[in-house]
Amino acid sequence: MSSNDMKTTEADGDVVAEVELVPYSDSFLKALVRLWRDSFEEAVGIIDPHPIEDQKQYFIDEILPNTDVLVAVIGRKVVGFIAASRDSIDEIYVHTEHQGQGIGSKLLSWAQEKSNGKLELYTFERNKKSQQFYESKGFKVTERNKTEAWMLDDIKYEWVRA
Repeated sequence: MSSNDMKTTEADGDVVAEVELVPYSDSFLKALVRLWRDSFEEAVGIIDPHPIEDQKQYFIDEILPNTDVLVAVIGRKVVGFIAASRDSIDEIYVHTEHQGQGIGSKLLSWAQEKSNGKLELYTFERNKKSQQFYESKGFKVTERNKTEAWMLDDIKYEWVRA
């Protein structure tokens, strides 16, 4: 198994699938944006009012040119992704059915390894699962604000390599 592969296990320890981390390609676009939308709505508890086509265009115009994107797949199914630069994480999502299996940790480790030793990211105050996840990975709260676009309280986190 290469460093970009990992086994996921059920509670009883049985291996159920192999996750592969691969660079983004255009063939992932539709599934990735759908996963992003579904995971966001579940985590934040709101329905995104923007058309999904606008979100796809935002990903193409803003995320791809400014970050490296790594995709977690099981077989041919997209189960997670991260979009990160050397100093920040713009997006990190794991499909709700695959959370708690180490996929987010693997994606986050990739970003930390390629970072300049410091990463920042934002999450919404109401997304308690993500707060617990980031704090368990050594991220510290540095700021609290309200986002203009969503009119929701958000938290800025920072991680510094020890």
